[in-house]
Amino acid sequence: MIGAALIGLATPAAAAEQARVEEQRLDGAGVALDTSLYLPAATPAPAVLVAHGFGGTKASVDADARDLAARGFVVLTWTARGFGASGGQIALDAPDAEVADARKLVD
Repeated sequence: MIGAALIGLATPAAAAEQARVEEQRLDGAGVALDTSLYLPAATPAPAVLVAHGFGGTKASVDADARDLAARGFVVLTWTARGFGASGGQIALDAPDAEVADARKLVD
C-alpha cells in the first residue's frame, strides 16, 4: 500500500500542461553555451539548473527537464563547453571555466 502511495506522488499533477521550451545561446564565461529554458504553465516559479553527464548534451536531460517543468519548475539545461553546439574547450569542472559558466547561467 505504501508503494502505491509513493507511485501516486511521483506522477506530475494532471501532467496535462506541456512546458514551453525556448532555445537560446547564452554567454558563459567567455564562450557561447547552447541552452534550453523550460517554462511551466504558471510563472513565476522556483528554478533549477539541470546538467548533463560527461560526453552528453542538453538533449540528454530533456526528459528530466520536461518532468520538472510539468511539476511547476522553471528549468534551464545547457550543453557544457566543448560539447555539442557549445563553444570552448573542456576543462573538467575548472573554477574559471565550467564552474564560472554555471555561475553566469544562474545570474
